[in-house]
Amino acid sequence: QLIPIALDFGVPSMQDQDKIKEKLIEELAEIRLKLAQSETCLKELSQPESKYRQIIGSLSEAAYVIQGDSIKFANQAVLELTGYSLKEGMAANAIQAFVHPDDQKMVSQYYALRLQGDITPHMYEFRVFCKDGSLKWVELKSTLIMWEGKPAGLGVATDITARKRAEEAHGKSEQTLKTILSTSPVGIVMFKGRQSVWLNDFCVNMFGHDHASELIGQDSRMIYTSEEEYNRVGRELHPNLRAGEIAETKTKLVRKDGSVFDARIRIKLVDPSSAEDLAIAIIVDITDEIRAQQEKENLQAQLFQSQKMESLGTLVGGIAHDFNNMLQGIIGYSEFVLDDRVEGELGYKELQTIIEISEGGAELVKKLLAFGQEAPRLPVALDLNHHVTALSPLIYRTLPHKIELDLDLTHGPVPIHADPKQIDQVIMNLAINASEAMVDGGHVKIATNTTSLDEEYCMTHVGVDPGHYIMLSVTDTGRGMDEDTMAKIFDPFFSTKQRGSTRGTGLGLSVVQGIVTKQGGHITCHSEPGKGTEFKVYFPAIQALSEKPQTVTASIQPEGLITILVVEDNLFVTELERVALERAGYKVCVAINGREAVDIFKTRKESISLVILDLLMPEMSGRDCLMELVKIDPSVKVLIASGYSPEDELETEIRPLVKGFLHKPFKNAELLDVVISALRDS
Repeated sequence: QLIPIALDFGVPSMQDQDKIKEKLIEELAEIRLKLAQSETCLKELSQPESKYRQIIGSLSEAAYVIQGDSIKFANQAVLELTGYSLKEGMAANAIQAFVHPDDQKMVSQYYALRLQGDITPHMYEFRVFCKDGSLKWVELKSTLIMWEGKPAGLGVATDITARKRAEEAHGKSEQTLKTILSTSPVGIVMFKGRQSVWLNDFCVNMFGHDHASELIGQDSRMIYTSEEEYNRVGRELHPNLRAGEIAETKTKLVRKDGSVFDARIRIKLVDPSSAEDLAIAIIVDITDEIRAQQEKENLQAQLFQSQKMESLGTLVGGIAHDFNNMLQGIIGYSEFVLDDRVEGELGYKELQTIIEISEGGAELVKKLLAFGQEAPRLPVALDLNHHVTALSPLIYRTLPHKIELDLDLTHGPVPIHADPKQIDQVIMNLAINASEAMVDGGHVKIATNTTSLDEEYCMTHVGVDPGHYIMLSVTDTGRGMDEDTMAKIFDPFFSTKQRGSTRGTGLGLSVVQGIVTKQGGHITCHSEPGKGTEFKVYFPAIQALSEKPQTVTASIQPEGLITILVVEDNLFVTELERVALERAGYKVCVAINGREAVDIFKTRKESISLVILDLLMPEMSGRDCLMELVKIDPSVKVLIASGYSPEDELETEIRPLVKGFLHKPFKNAELLDVVISALRDS
């Protein structure tokens, strides 16, 4: 909603006031359009089909999506397994064309169950025809997904042809079969009813027994964690067993010493038509497999989050540049008009309000850049303990009176290399976030410690390198979070608070993650509903602290006539900088792009004392322009003035060549101070 604002620029006419209002309306419309475009990009990034395509394509096992009668998507492993192309699979009735006739009924039944919403884990085997006419056995795991808004089956198939052929060959000899069973690296049990009558040695050892006689004749319920689990497994296996099929389930089993392990049980009746009720079961300890799968899923989630944040950071960087240029013009021109007013005069308060609102917009852009990891920073060696201690009085005053703050800092300094302001922002954001989780009061504990992260830890955390770290932890006794909430806490604009005037931007933890990642660290979160939350932030440790001398810049008028070249493609900002510098006594020449700036500098380099350069410009970027200027005159003095700062580029190439950096939007006084400092810097 546009709020009318009374403006007084001298004694303007009504026509001039209408033009000013029309200009503001046009700028606000442009901002709304860019925000709408960014929301569209975010929606495109979150389409489920693209997520499944990425995951399926990364699997080494054959994986495909089937909907109706045809294949909708398949990875390279499927094509290698069958020899068919994706186009051929999409054009045919998949089950009838590729599945052996004897197996089609079973495959169709499982597929129908999936489409009816059955999410029970199933693994079954069947034969498929390959393009070259050969027949292969596959073992299939399937689940139900949504594809293009409709239910579809996601299958992951393993080629078990070699295993099947081996079983057929060895099945001809009973003695050979017994040898295989006895030496198999999985637990094998023969049951009659639910009592074991034979076990191989591996199975005996798996359950921690010394001899098979300790288990033979015993009811199988003794290896289950509870009567309820024993009954559940029976109910799950029984239907497939009676149908003469392989029945499979996962459960937890108990060893002789009482320890519990995860197991997969596959069982089949030797002869379903016989009343003997004899069955062979294979028991596999899948504890490591489950742990590895969980780690894989965690890594995939971390990688997806990292890629998402990288994409959003690029998007935000581009928006921030244009938005900051707009804010620069609003703040700068408002200051010019305000300079001609005295407090209490008509329009004075309104102009101050315009500046304050614009500065609030600039702070929001800084937060967006921080979570996108593109905010400018000035890292120095600092003691993390010192910053926590120095901030503690402010944290005390910020927290509600019902919340107590505890500090548990490790002895001695804990040096890190980081931007002090951003580290303070991390500490404050985490402390405030903790307090908001304790509406009825509680404790916030801030602690520091030194630690080392090994290869095993880094394998389960994307982008983390082994080494020595300084750990900052912030713990609260609040309401905690469930897994679904924890998966979203670092997403920009996500908040658990009710919508309303006090809801905030939802950028707090996103900003923290962006800052920490840019400093070379990483952040983790552990929480359970009703048990509070703990955030751990890891910063790379450094050897020692170093003192950095402080410099003071005096605001004085320029001596003599000094020419400054302003390179800026935004005409409003160009005019703003020109007027501000000329009012301070400087001579100004202007270039609207990098190419024009290079041409001007070639002919007038002797008279140009300073260049003020934007980074993002048409025809020639600010970075390329800077490199050309340095080639012409290695001693050229350059200031960067931009609403967007690619930090890596600044650190590696640009920063050593420039005298300072102005982050838009800036005030006119800030511009003059930095100009004076750059001109004095030899």
